Amino acid sequence: MQSIFKELYAGNINLDSAEYMKTPAYKLAVRTNLDCLEKLTSSFESYQKELFDEYSETRTEMESMETFDAFSYALRLGILLMVETFANGNKITIESEGQEKCTKL
Repeated sequence: MQSIFKELYAGNINLDSAEYMKTPAYKLAVRTNLDCLEKLTSSFESYQKELFDEYSETRTEMESMETFDAFSYALRLGILLMVETFANGNKITIESEGQEKCTKL
């Protein structure tokens, strides 16, 4: 197995990968969502459509912020786990019944 750095440099890792978008369940959800949106907005007056568009845009912005925050938190947590692992000298410490065992990696 090649280094993750080499794979990333070679372009073999797609950072924008969204595999869920290829699933039949996701495609059905998108179709259903668009159908519902069309049915809903077809009965709107022009000012209602503008208001709904503004609502949808701000909702999308909020979801983007929430998703970024979740990603940032998870990344920081992962990094802290790695730091703790390396600070432990590449040892796995297992405590059981008051005894501590260390295994060097």
